[in-house]
Amino acid sequence: MLAAGVSLAWPFWEELRGDDESLSATIRNLGLVIGGVIAGVLAMWRSKVAERQAATAQEGLRNERYQTGAKMLGSPVLSERLGGIYGLQRLAHEHPEQYHVQIMQMFCAFARCPPEPFPEVPPRPGREDVRDVLRAISGRSEAGLDCEKAANRFRLNLDNADFYGLRLYEAKLFGASLRDADFSYAELPGADMSGAHMDRAHLYDADFTEANLSGVKFPDAMLNRAKLGGANLEGACLKDAGLSRADLSGCGQNPAVGLTQSQLDKAYANENQPPNLDGVIDPETGEPLVWRDGSR
Repeated sequence: MLAAGVSLAWPFWEELRGDDESLSATIRNLGLVIGGVIAGVLAMWRSKVAERQAATAQEGLRNERYQTGAKMLGSPVLSERLGGIYGLQRLAHEHPEQYHVQIMQMFCAFARCPPEPFPEVPPRPGREDVRDVLRAISGRSEAGLDCEKAANRFRLNLDNADFYGLRLYEAKLFGASLRDADFSYAELPGADMSGAHMDRAHLYDADFTEANLSGVKFPDAMLNRAKLGGANLEGACLKDAGLSRADLSGCGQNPAVGLTQSQLDKAYANENQPPNLDGVIDPETGEPLVWRDGSR
C-alpha cells in the first residue's frame, strides 16, 4: 500500500502541496481502493492456507483412525478386534477412494488367518470377529466396488476362509478366490459369486438358492446336500465335484461344465422343477445328460 501510494503521489507532488482538494481526494480514494484489493487478496490467501491446514489435519486424523483400527485388529482381546473391524469398515465407507481397497485386503488377510489369542485351543467354527469381517467384505458399498474396478488386478483372496453357518444374504463375492473355504451350513441366497474360484471348497448343506454361480470353478468341491435351487450355474465347472443329494431344482439350461451322468444321478430336484439339461453332454461318455429321477 505504501509503494502504491508513493507511485501515485509522485507525479502529482506539486499539486498535492497546493490547495487542490479535489485531486487530493481522488488520490486518497484510489489508494483506499488499491488497499482494499490488496486486503482482499491477502484474505483469500489466508483462507486457502487455512483450508490446506484443515485438510492436512483431517488427513492426519484419518490416517490415525486407520493405524488405530489396524492395531486393534491384531489385538488378542475380542472386543478390541471387533472395535477395529467396525472402525475400519466405517473408514472404508466414508473414504472409499483412499482406503477401501487396502482395508478390504486387510480384512481378507484377517479372514484367511485370524489371530488366535490362545494357541493351545483349536480354531472354532463361526468366530464372531471372522463373521463380522466376512459380513463387511460381502456387503461392500457401490462406491467401494467402483474403487475395486479402478484398482489394477484387485481380487478378493479368501482362500481357507471360514464361512461356517454364516448368513450373508445377497453377498457380493464375485470373482473372489475361495479355494478350500468352508461354507458348510452357510446361507447365501441371492449371492453373486460369479467367476469365483471355489476349488476344494466345502459347501455341505449350504444354501445358494437363486444365487449367481455362473462361471464358478468347483473342481473337487463338496456340494453334498447343497441347496442350488434356481441358481444360475451357466458355465460353472463341476469337474469331480461331489453332488450327493444336492438340490438342482429349477437350474437353467447349460447348468455346468464337466458335469457327468454319475454326478447327476446323485443329485435331486423337486418333481415339478427338474434341471434343464437340453444339449448338455457328459464329458466322459459323450452322451447327453438325462434327468432320470427328479423325486430322489
